[in-house]
Amino acid sequence: MRTQSRINLWIPVKVAGTVMLICLACDGLVYLLNIPTIFSLLPDIPNWVFTFVGWLHVALGGLLFVSGLIRLGFRAAAGAPADLITDGPFRYVRSPMYGGLAYIIAGCGLAFGQISLLLAAVMWLLVARHYCMDEERMLARLFGRTYTRYRNTTPLLIPHLGRILADFFNVRRPIL
Repeated sequence: MRTQSRINLWIPVKVAGTVMLICLACDGLVYLLNIPTIFSLLPDIPNWVFTFVGWLHVALGGLLFVSGLIRLGFRAAAGAPADLITDGPFRYVRSPMYGGLAYIIAGCGLAFGQISLLLAAVMWLLVARHYCMDEERMLARLFGRTYTRYRNTTPLLIPHLGRILADFFNVRRPIL
């Protein structure tokens, strides 16, 4: 019995296309409803604060995405995992690449003051959750109880801040 699935090279194309369509749809919705920018909705907060926090999110999301892709490798990223990976960025989140994209989109929304991109980030999280359902079923079938334990202790898309801080400060038990 073969446990490895076929490589699906359409996954990156599907993800990129979906992200672009979500961003366009959200931008169109914001335009039609004539919703102002974040900067004009919150004039008491200086624009540089949103810009700084936004670019910080872009950097962290990019780090999460790239580190997940490097750790996972091309074959597994294309849908054919050989081993269950639970270290590196996968220690903090089960789908670092999907979560990283959400951080990047939200960060661009904050940096440029665009509510449409914040809305797109939320929509992407919903779509990514849907994409993850198929992957989760496949991983549960391939790795059984090991994956079930991992799934029960690791968040899907948004990293566990307590675990990150505990590792960063070398604390043995989570601090949050």
